[in-house]
Amino acid sequence: MSDPNTPSPDPIIEGVEMSRPPVYSPELRVLLTNAVARTTKPLERKDFSQPRTLPPRANPSSEEARLFGPFSKRREVNIRWRFFRNETKKIFPPLESIVKLKSSGNAELNSVVAPRKLGMQDAGVFQSIEELVGDPFMHPPMTRRERGRQQSAENDSTAVIQNRSTEHPSHWVKRRYRTLLARLPRLVYDGQHDTFEVEISPLAHSPNNSTSKVIHPADPLTMTWLEQDIQPNNNNKTKKSK
Repeated sequence: MSDPNTPSPDPIIEGVEMSRPPVYSPELRVLLTNAVARTTKPLERKDFSQPRTLPPRANPSSEEARLFGPFSKRREVNIRWRFFRNETKKIFPPLESIVKLKSSGNAELNSVVAPRKLGMQDAGVFQSIEELVGDPFMHPPMTRRERGRQQSAENDSTAVIQNRSTEHPSHWVKRRYRTLLARLPRLVYDGQHDTFEVEISPLAHSPNNSTSKVIHPADPLTMTWLEQDIQPNNNNKTKKSK
């Protein structure tokens, strides 16, 4: 919410210290301009210097200022600060930040503390949620023999059922945590270019975010069926070519 490295701008009203406009830190700028970190439409870069709620009359060289006179400086200060407070309430606050380092020409993400720590840095909350989500896809249906073994195991001991329920959360619980991950962006600091980026977990689920789709990894059984489907097609193509 603040940037101690940036000098304070000049006050809009001369001699009034409280009339200084708000300062957007680099972390806050990238959150406000990124769709995955916002509850509404992201801002544009020009909104930081000229908020969209500020009327054109605030510009002394505009046609409105020439016709109706200069805009009130006190109103300009209030509009700028109101815009700042309202827009900062529309972002999803990140829990932690990481640093992108480059080694031997390949970009790598490392769990290194960014230039400024966030509120829940190194608390492990993000990793715990991803562990709870686990595999977001449903497993293939069990065979009759597997169902029989499971039923006999459940009849033998109730402790097995209790352990299974704690180790494998229901799909409803997984979907809730995937939705939560979509509301937890992560700040990524690029040390080489001194810039910030926003990323979201690949396990996150959000209907408004097309990048949250996870591709199901192909298991050995699926690969076997794919290979069987490909081989006849290749044979037919070779016969046609002959």
